[in-house]
Amino acid sequence: MNDDAFAISRLIDDYIDAVSRGDVEAFGHCWTAEGQWTGPGLDCEGIFAITSAFAKMRARIRAAEQTVVEGDVEIEGDRATGSWLIREAIVDRDGKERQRVGRYDDQYRRTREGWKFAARHFTPTE
Repeated sequence: MNDDAFAISRLIDDYIDAVSRGDVEAFGHCWTAEGQWTGPGLDCEGIFAITSAFAKMRARIRAAEQTVVEGDVEIEGDRATGSWLIREAIVDRDGKERQRVGRYDDQYRRTREGWKFAARHFTPTE
């Protein structure tokens, strides 16, 4: 694994950690300022919209744990794409437990602060 692939892998880890802890600030650090986050019921553009949607979503959840099943990254200069299969275990504030399985299709961009998500789209497999 080259340095760029390792750095993108760390970005994925940082994202998963922020989701697990419900850390809105750390979640925001994973994105470019003009990033796009999409999926079922989710269509956010720009860091404010992304972090606001995450904060609202995470407020309804007591616990969330994501596990990357497998992934792949293609790097071309300062841009890259990747796909990641994930499993997510969620406990809502009311105690209801649920699981989600799906795929993230990502676009990354190298910034002065390192690799960030330029776009992230989630597709559930269920």
